[in-house]
Formats: sequence, C-alpha cells, structure tokens
Amino acid sequence: MTNSQTYRNSLPPAFSLLFFALSLFLISCDERTADVQQEFVSPVFMQGSGFTLNPAELNPLNPVPVSFNSFDRIETGEPPVFPTKTNIFTSGRPDWIRAAASGENGDVLTLDSETVAASFTTLAAGEPEVVVARDMASRDHNPANISSFGKLQGLRQNNVGTLTQDQAGNLWFGTAGGLTRFDGSAFSHFDTDQGLLNNFVRYLFIDSGDNLWIGSEGGVSRYDGLSFTHYTVQDGLTHNAVISIAEDPSGRKWFGTRGGGLNILDGDTFIHYTTEHGLPSNVVWNLLQGSTGAMWVALRGGGLLHYEDGTFTRYSTDNGLPHNAVLSLFEDSGNHLWAGTENGGVTRFDGQYFHNYSTAQGLSNDVVMSISEDRSGIMWFGTLQGLTRYDGNTFTHINESHGLKSDVVFTLLTDDSGNLWMGSRSGGLSRYNGDAFAHFTTQDGLSMNIVVSSLQDSRGRLWFGTEGGGISRFTRAQDGNQAFFEHIGLQQGLRFDNIMSLTEDRFGRIWIGTAGGGTHIYDNTRPDREPQILFASVPEVSLGFVFDMYEDRSGNLWFGTTGGAVKFSPRAGSNGQAGTFTQFGVAEGLSSENVFSITEDRRGNIWFATSGGLTRYAPDLEGSSGSFTHFTIESGLTSNLIWRVFEDSRGTLWLGTQSGITAMVPDSQATEGSYTLYQITEQTGLINNDVRNILEDRSGNLWFGSSFGLSSLTPERAKMLLEGVAQGGLQADNVFFRNLSYEDGFLGIGNFRNTILEDSDGLIWIGSGDRLTVHRPETFAGAENLPAPKVQLTGIELFNQRIDWMNPALQDGRTLELANGIEIRNVRFSGLTPWYPLPQQLSLAFNNNFMGFNYAGISMHQPHLVRFRYKLEGMDANWNPVTSRTTAPYGNVPPGRYTFHVKAMNSEGVWSEAFTFPFEIRPPWWQTVWAYLFYALFFAGTLIAFVQYERRRLVEKERERAREKELEQAREIETAYKNLKATQEQLIQQEKLASLGQLTAGIAHEIKNPLNFVNNFSELSIELIEEIYEELEQLEASEAREEVEAILGDIKSNLEKIHQHGSRADGIVKSMLLHSRGGSGKSEPEDLNAIIKEYMNLAFHGMKAGKNPINIGLHQELDPETGEVPLITEDFSRVLINMYNNAFDAMREKLQADPDKTYKPQLTVRSRKSDGFARIEIEDNGPGIPESLKNKIMQPFFTTKKGTQGTGLGLSITNDIIKAHGGEIRIETPDDGTGTRFVILIPAP
Repeated sequence: MTNSQTYRNSLPPAFSLLFFALSLFLISCDERTADVQQEFVSPVFMQGSGFTLNPAELNPLNPVPVSFNSFDRIETGEPPVFPTKTNIFTSGRPDWIRAAASGENGDVLTLDSETVAASFTTLAAGEPEVVVARDMASRDHNPANISSFGKLQGLRQNNVGTLTQDQAGNLWFGTAGGLTRFDGSAFSHFDTDQGLLNNFVRYLFIDSGDNLWIGSEGGVSRYDGLSFTHYTVQDGLTHNAVISIAEDPSGRKWFGTRGGGLNILDGDTFIHYTTEHGLPSNVVWNLLQGSTGAMWVALRGGGLLHYEDGTFTRYSTDNGLPHNAVLSLFEDSGNHLWAGTENGGVTRFDGQYFHNYSTAQGLSNDVVMSISEDRSGIMWFGTLQGLTRYDGNTFTHINESHGLKSDVVFTLLTDDSGNLWMGSRSGGLSRYNGDAFAHFTTQDGLSMNIVVSSLQDSRGRLWFGTEGGGISRFTRAQDGNQAFFEHIGLQQGLRFDNIMSLTEDRFGRIWIGTAGGGTHIYDNTRPDREPQILFASVPEVSLGFVFDMYEDRSGNLWFGTTGGAVKFSPRAGSNGQAGTFTQFGVAEGLSSENVFSITEDRRGNIWFATSGGLTRYAPDLEGSSGSFTHFTIESGLTSNLIWRVFEDSRGTLWLGTQSGITAMVPDSQATEGSYTLYQITEQTGLINNDVRNILEDRSGNLWFGSSFGLSSLTPERAKMLLEGVAQGGLQADNVFFRNLSYEDGFLGIGNFRNTILEDSDGLIWIGSGDRLTVHRPETFAGAENLPAPKVQLTGIELFNQRIDWMNPALQDGRTLELANGIEIRNVRFSGLTPWYPLPQQLSLAFNNNFMGFNYAGISMHQPHLVRFRYKLEGMDANWNPVTSRTTAPYGNVPPGRYTFHVKAMNSEGVWSEAFTFPFEIRPPWWQTVWAYLFYALFFAGTLIAFVQYERRRLVEKERERAREKELEQAREIETAYKNLKATQEQLIQQEKLASLGQLTAGIAHEIKNPLNFVNNFSELSIELIEEIYEELEQLEASEAREEVEAILGDIKSNLEKIHQHGSRADGIVKSMLLHSRGGSGKSEPEDLNAIIKEYMNLAFHGMKAGKNPINIGLHQELDPETGEVPLITEDFSRVLINMYNNAFDAMREKLQADPDKTYKPQLTVRSRKSDGFARIEIEDNGPGIPESLKNKIMQPFFTTKKGTQGTGLGLSITNDIIKAHGGEIRIETPDDGTGTRFVILIPAP
C-alpha cells in the first residue's frame, strides 16, 4: 500500500518549505528592544479543563503494518571530518630552575640613592565628558565570545594600555587620548581640558587611600576625586615618562620611569635610584607589592629586583630568570609571583624555583606584556600574538581569528564580578565571555550556520541538524581537548539536507526528520568510522515537515508533522524492524494538522502542541484507541499557537507559545483533566514572550529558549513563582529568571524548537540562525550571592541640563547661564563630594526648581539588567516603580527641605542600600521667616490700630445712630406727607377724570342727536335721488334731462360724503361714551384687534388736540387669527390709552432733545395668538428705559417724568388691570437697541 493511499498531509512540500522559510525569517529578524518602564501587571492564573471530544464523532484509528525491508537501504560513505578547537595545546613540562645566587636566592645589590625635595602643582578637576555606552560589539566570527568597546561604542581612543578597578566597582583605563572611567553604563572621559597632566596615560594605580595615581608621558598625577596633583621633573621626578606605579607597606609611592630609573615619593621628598646609583636599568616596566609586603621591580634588561627590609636582591638569567627584560608582574591566589618577559615567555617563581613557560611549552608568544588570574584560578597572559589561557595542563590561544579585536594585548584585569577585561593596541576595551559561552560556525567545522535540531546519542556524540547542510556530528577526542565535526549530508545518502528533528530510539537508531523530505533512519549500531546503513525516506512519514519526534515509555515513536501526528509501534520480537504506522489528524481528534511538539506525561497521556491549541490523547489499555481533549485560549491558554510542550520532573506541564509560557499544574484534588494554568510573560521577568524551546537540566533547572536569548529558572524559584502568582503576591522587583542575551555573550540569532540540549558534561547547547553556541552554566554559579550594585548619584540637572558644579561661576556665587538661556542665580553649597563632584548642603533659589538626578548602579555583572527605584522624600509618599532609567526628573519642586533616595538592584534581585542626597529649595523672600515675622508684626500693629479705630468708630457710630434715628423719624414723617399728598393729587385727578367723563358723556349725548339727524336725512335724501333717477328714466332724452341728471349726481356725491363723515363722528362719540361710562366689570369676548385700533385712534387724536402735539408714524401689525379675547373692555381700554400716551410722551421728549430734528417718531402695535395667550406688543423708538429702572417702573408712585408731570400710578394701575385679566406685562428692549417694547399677554382660550 502506498503512502498516498493511506496517509494525509495538509500542506504540499512546496508550501512546507515556504512555511519553514517564514519561520526562519521571523527568528532571524528579531531585534532587541530598549527597556521601557511600564506598570507591573501581576501574572494571571486560573482553573482550566479541556473539552473532551465524543469518540463516536471521530474516525477510528487505522494501524498500517510495515517492515523496514521495504525501505530503501543505503550504505553511507565515510563522513568527512573537520577538526575544531585547534587552538588548545597540551602544556609541556616547564623548565624548573632553582634560583641560585650569591645569597640565598639572588644577587644582593648595594645601591646608592639621591633624595630631593618634592614639590607639586594642584589643579581643580573639571567636569568629565559623559558618554552613554552603546552595546558591545564583536567580530562576525567569534568562537571565543569576546565583546568590545571601541570609539563607536563611546571610547575616545582605541589604544587601551592600562586598567584598574576602584572600591566602588568602576573600571578605570588609560589610553593615548586620556583617562576614562566606566561604571557599567557610561564612560566619563578626562583629558588635559579637565586637568589631566598629559593625555598619553601609561599606568593606573589605586593606593590605600583610594586615590588614583596616573602615570603618563608628562609625569605622574594623583586624583582624589576633586583635583589633580601633578609631579614632573620640575617637581623632583627624574623622568616624565612614568610607566609603572606601586605602594609599599609604609605608604610610600614607587614610580617606575622609562629612562629615569626608580623614584620613591616619601612624604615631601623623592628618593631616586638610577644606573648612576647602581640600578641595573633605568627602564622600570613594572612594580608590585607582594603579599608579604616585599616590593618587586621589573627592569628592562636588568632582570627582576626584590626589595625587603631596605635590601635589593636581583634575579637575572644567571639565577634562572628566562629573560632579563621583565615586562609584567602578577601575584596569583597561591602567592606565587608570575613575571612576563620580553622574549623569554613567562615564569612562575615559588620562592625557590623559576617555572619557565615559553612557546616550547605551548605559550602563544614569548613577549608577555600582561598577566591576570580569573576566579577559577586560570592564568591569562597578554602577548604580542593574542591572549593565552593556562589551566595548569593546557594552553589555549585566543587571537583575532577567535574574536579578539587585536593580537597585541597590553593589559589584563579580572574585576570583582569575575569578568576578564583586556586593553589592546587599536582594539579598545574588550571582555572575555568564552568561559560562559563558546560559538561554532562553518569556520570552526560546522556544516551550516543555521542549526535547527540537536541530539546527544547513547555514545555521547552530539548531532546537530542544519538547514541546507545536513547533519554535523560533534565528537571529542580521547584527550578531551581536541574535537571535530563529521558531516552527514547528501553525499552520505541523505535525500534531503534540511534537518528539522533528531531522536534516537531504544535500538540505537537515529531517526532524522526533514523539512519537506520526510523521515530517514540512520543505523547507528556499527563501530565509529565504519559505513552505516541509512533507510532513506520512510514512506509512511515522507511528506511535509517533521517538526518533532518522541519515543514514549512503551517504545512507540511519535512524529509531529504538517500532516498531523504519526505513531510507529514496533512489533514485538522484530527488533524494531517491523511494526505499524498509525495516522492522527483532525478527523481522528487532533486540534490541528500542524503538530510542533509531542511529549508523554507521567500518567501515560500523549500531548500534542499544535497551531490550534494543545491536544491530550489518553490511550486505552490496548493502545488501539483513546480519548482526545483539547485545550485552547477558551481553556485558559495564552495562545493557540504552541511551539513546545514539556513535562518537568515535578509533573508540571510547560507550554512555550508566541505569547509567553503557560504552566499547567495538575489538580490532584479534582477530577482527571483539571489543571491550574499560570500565564508567565515578560512582565514576570521572561526575556521574551516567543518561547520555542524548553529544557530541564540535571539540576532541575528549567531553560526557556526564545528569540532574544535564554531564560533559566531554578526549582526553588519556579516554586516561588507559581506560589506568588497563585497568591497574588508578586512585585515588580521580584526576580525569578536568569536571563542571558547578547550583552552576556549569547550572540546567536533566535532559537529553534529542537535546538537546546544538555550534554553528558552538563553543558547547554543552543542552535540558532547563525551559529551553534555552548553555554557553561557553572560560570554563573554563585551569581545569586554577588553583592548589590554600588549605587551612586552621578550628577544633578537643572532645567534639563547637567550642571558642572566645579564651574567657577558657581564656586564664586556668580550667575551661571545655561545653554538654553536660563540663568542660575544664588546657588549655595558648602563643598563638593569627591569622584562625582556633587554639591554638599545644596541650597537652591525658589525659581531654580526644575531638577533631574542622574545615577548609576555600578556593577560589572550584567550591568544592562541593573534596575532602580527612587523617591524624593518630602514630595513622594512612596518609592517610584522599578525602572532601568538612570535619570529621575522632578519639575517645579516647591520650597522646602528634601532628600533624594535611590537604590539599585542587580540581575539576581539583590537590592543595594539607598544613596541619599539632601538639599533644600529656598522660598522667595516673601515666604521667608523674616518676611513672616514682619507679616506678624505688621498684622499685630494693624490689629491694635484697628481695635483703637473700631473703638472710636463704635462711639461715633452710637452718636450717629442717635442722630440717624431722629432723622429717620423726620424722614418717615416727610415720606408719609408726600404719600398723602400724592394720594390726594391722585384722588383729585380721579375726580377730574370722572368729571371729564361726565362732561364728555353729556357732550356726546348732545352731539349724537344732531348727528343721528344728519346721518338719517342724508340716507333718506340719497334714496329720494334714486327715485328721481327712476322717474327721469321715463322721460325722453333732452338737454334739460341731462342737466338735471348732472345736478342730481353732484347732490348724491355730496350726500354720501356727509353720511361717511357723519358715521365716523358717530363712532368717535360712541368711543367717548364707552370710555366715560362705568362698565359692569364683566369679562366678555371682544374683538381684540378692533379695540386696539379704536383706542389707538382715540389716543392719537387726543394727543394731536392736546398740548405740544407731534407727528408720529403709526404702524399696525395685527394678526387676523387673533380673534376674540375675553376682556373687561372699559378697564382694558384704560391700559391701551395709558400705554399709547406713555409712548407719545417718551417720543415727544426725545424729539425735543434732537437738535438736528432728524428723529422720526414711530409707534408700532402688533398682535398674535400663541400657546393659549394673546400677545400684544406696543413698541416705540423713543429714548428707552434704563435696565436699572425696569424692575422699579411698575411700582406705585415711581415715575421718570419731571416735576409734577406724572404721579407714578399709571403703569402700576396698568399692571394691576393686566393681572386682573390673568395676564402679565413685560418690558423689553427692541432688537435694534432703541426705544421700548411693552409686551402684554392675556389668556386667550
């Protein structure tokens, strides 16, 4: 049966290759991101259980029998061998030479000396130039894992000739361009502009008082952190080229010169030893105080001098020294003296014998310029041909071909964190990471740099599958020092050379899963170097990607592919040569056809990590079927794309996803299938969320491989992490993971699924997109016990500009103008702190309160992972969140006393003690104590004056109150009199109006009778003329008739005019009678528009007939829809007459005040019905009513008319009449801003 008849594959081979290429691209393009401060979010945990599928809905499993006899068999050729580690040499036996001499161990020298007075010059140190260090760089081919700082990373000059470390942990190094301090994150550069004597720094030394001594081409200087004290030939030196410095037990300073011999500074005198005084050479290359207090002097051409108790003893080639030109000195942890020579290699002196090592014993070069010892007791030598490592048995050569920046290594230093630093010619400052990480590429024997799978077989050999290079098999030689790669590729019989997965079955066969070429079986049972049998392209798993292979406890072999999962079950008794293949896909119960990882838990369940979530397969007892359970995002996973599933020794399942790690802890208290899920991400300290590899080493440590590097988790920290997540007690400063990335020497690009393993020696091997890396975990042993970083405040900013507190303007109290134009005035401080010149007892003016605090956590162990917390006591109630930022900004700090606190945490979570910096912001003068004292005195004086004033005022007030009471009584009498008089005048007016009404009624009655006579007889005469017209119709036409008709026409026309005007006069008379007679007081429906017209005419004619008539334009805008409104006509007519007359009076007043006579009086009356009310607007264009009077004008007796022209009752009565009708009256200003508009609202149902 062929594969196509039995097995499925969801992706064709071409698409599989594309999928693999895309995965590789995503890994290789990953870049590190800058640390960003963000709020800590506690990880999530939850209970989760998957969804178990109904077996009746799944396809039954279909095992297919198969035998290896049907597979293609190929006898492989001998794999080519590529040696690596060719730079390791077994040490030859050193030459042991007893130090024979005239004395016990050497030639005793009798030296004269010269003593001269010492003078010096002191200069205040200037503010150094601070440059933030960029990431260390490395060569493309870097198997020794060396990283370097050069000019591009922040150095001023790449020739680093001397190194030392101070008590705070800073590295100091000298170059041909000056002096530099490195605190782990930034460089501080000093040169002659900052007070340095000479820019060519030859030697650095820190004395017992923590002063830094600087030997240069211009003399020697002492730097105490604030000032430079210079010594030159003018001050007593014999030569300005000071190339070595030391201190003896009595505190005297020893200076070795190039041409001036030895100078000893003893207080205020110099003691000179030169060839004139018997010194064998005037070139003193190195000086050293031994552990016994003896001094060692290395001479060029003069051998080695030992000084103790005032006696010099000389060792030379005559006494066993390999060469008389001694360049370097070092005392190891065993108190043995090492001396590097110019052409004789290096020697170790144990007090009796010289143990000489040269190129003959394995040294890389016989010119040894520097020596150091690391924490493991390994000796390191800097030579003209690179770096040499000596472990007591072998020499390892490290030069430019292994990653070194320069083969000329001037100086070496092992810092307090165990890092080995080196300075070289044109190579800058370099750090060796080779003990932690080593790298292999094609230049070291690897068949291809892209490593995508790995395996250690039962023989201890390491197999690495590559993309495009087949398999590279790594084997160590018998001596353990040498190693080589063997290549197994297309020429050895592989059908495909993209190797995605590797595993070894219990029969010793190597199964090889490829990317698109299926599976091969490599018979690994024959002896080494003999051809093996290769079963190429196993048909049952020959298509698509084979992502993973796993052998369960029953001996079944599982394959994860792009076409689902395949299980190979060996037949009993077949020695694994026959069995059945069973296909698992979505139809059989998987959550996806893309199976990336497979594992078996301790309960016998098989777990599949897929692109559609996690699937658990629980086989039945026969193994022929079982149940499938799916876990997805809905079940609590962080992602459905799961790269890796792994069960640790404690039974916890760990899932590596593109969104972090999920830990699944079985719930022993619940039913089968219930888990507690813990979601762990970068927020919890994981180096990166895209986790593709998981490994547990022999110590129970978990390793997580991601796109950015490695994260490791100890069993203790794993327990603390899960418990902390469950209890919600995690804090931002909790450290659980140890992260290793580019900065730590892990230089590989990305990490693939099957490329992390632990070998039998405990080494961790990691494959990546550009190299194979091996990590030695023991190099980080004890890192958790490293001390906390030494936190230091490095500078203070004002208005975003770093301040040089040594600036003379600040020292003298003058004004300092910043680069941004802001002026700093009235700065006060008592002095400066050394090394980082900070103002002591700083006091700033109130307007210099925009501050920034620069700080550093000095640590050479993973300095990029140092984190900080800070607070400003007096302003911050709590510590700020954990951050990687090295500046704390504070703006607009109010006056007061403050203390800035900052502390640092190393990568292991160890916090330092807080560094504190007290200062004050002075208040402005008006907020000072003296100002408040003045305010108090002023207030007290004012209060006394006020009390006295108030006392006099109260007395006067009582007197005034008595007078006011009398006046008030008089005013009340006067007011009552005025009101009484006004009332009297109103009554008189009412009497006049009543009499006038009676008179008007009488006159109207007298006039109405003749008017009736005129109107009636005019109508009768018109009718008679009509009858005459009818009679004339019967007569014949004649001139007489025509003349009669014309006369009759004129008479008729005259009679019609008489009748018209008589009717008009009759209407006026009726209005007068209506106004004059009292009504019944009953409200009756009336035509509102007719009443408005009638009384407008009546008022207008009354005004025209009265005193001071004026011409007024009358306008009526009456809405016919207004209709009838319930009114008491005789009362409402008074409202209209009063409103019209007021308008006429106002316009007359304005007209009389217009000198140009351009004013045209206008009166407009409007009516309309709206919302159950009849609205009447009476609007004039007179002078208007001021806003201040509108609220008073309706009050009784209030008038705006002069003298006795008004009583102040008109509008008050008008308002009462309107209210009696259930309405209201309003006063408005027209839209054009002139005149007055009265609005009357009357209910109109």
